[in-house]
Amino acid sequence: MFIWTIGDAISLFVFLAIAVLLLLAISIDKIKQWRCKHFGFVRENHSCDAICCKCNKNLGFIGTWREMEKQRGVL
Repeated sequence: MFIWTIGDAISLFVFLAIAVLLLLAISIDKIKQWRCKHFGFVRENHSCDAICCKCNKNLGFIGTWREMEKQRGVL
């Protein structure tokens, strides 16, 4: 039989608060990336991936991204 103590309740509350804050931060970041149009500047990381400067979303291989932008007439 398990007996709930005040320490158990406090640890559960702290764990749930941290989990909610983490999920909130992740969801805000994902919504920001979803709404971004990814126009403008991108940067390249060491893996040759294009990263949007506005929302930090990985747009894939930089060569493929450049080809798509040329076809759209942006570059």
